[in-house]
Amino acid sequence: MRGGNHEYAFLRGGREYEIEHIWANRFERHRTEVKTTAEFYIRRNRLGALLLLPKSVNASFRDDPYERKIEHYYAENRLAASLHPKSRLRNTPFTHYLRDSGLDRAFQPCPEFGVREIERRQTLYRLLCEEIWNPVRLGFRLPSIPLPDPAPEQPGSRRHYGVEVVDLIKYGLIAPNAKIFRTVKGEMHFATVEEGGTIRVVATGQAYHSLSAAGAAVAGTRACAGWDVWRIERDGAALPLKRLREEAISRGLTSKV
Repeated sequence: MRGGNHEYAFLRGGREYEIEHIWANRFERHRTEVKTTAEFYIRRNRLGALLLLPKSVNASFRDDPYERKIEHYYAENRLAASLHPKSRLRNTPFTHYLRDSGLDRAFQPCPEFGVREIERRQTLYRLLCEEIWNPVRLGFRLPSIPLPDPAPEQPGSRRHYGVEVVDLIKYGLIAPNAKIFRTVKGEMHFATVEEGGTIRVVATGQAYHSLSAAGAAVAGTRACAGWDVWRIERDGAALPLKRLREEAISRGLTSKV
């Protein structure tokens, strides 16, 4: 009950709060990153592009650009202040929290705020939710649910779904040069899917023949489930590429095995 009272006091106290859009409603400022007004509004309304601020503060921003607003964010709640590069200076409790929670890399300051920063903050908010409502931390006992044994496979065999990345492009499920992303320890990694199905990591420019190879490269691992970890944005949501593979299978759009 005590924790609940804190939330109630915060939301229903003497100050009224409003949702703040970090991107002002000015499409022309972001034309280099978003090509249509529809995409602009999807990005602008992402959870990672929102803050909760006192109503009086929020109203004062009007359509100020980000470089002006960030100085005011620094004086507000910790989640808003964390956007500022100085948010960790002389703030030992905050830096200790970042270290102990494992969120040090996720809580990155944002001197600029574009599409990449929105996705990083989106990941940060998800990680915060996972920590706040961690059932183990809250004292819940999780039931142990036995999983069925997997079907035996022949040595050296590999499950094949009959769908390749190039098929998603061929049948219009994703566009050539579409941007995909994955998260590794709170850090966003981006890649593009080229017309021939090659996966090119944005940060390094390195090309890979498969989602798994690209996913392992950015994570620094020997292998990974590429279709599971790489995602693409659809209607404001991060959709795993395996969902598009499932759609292709259900429509019979498969390659020859």
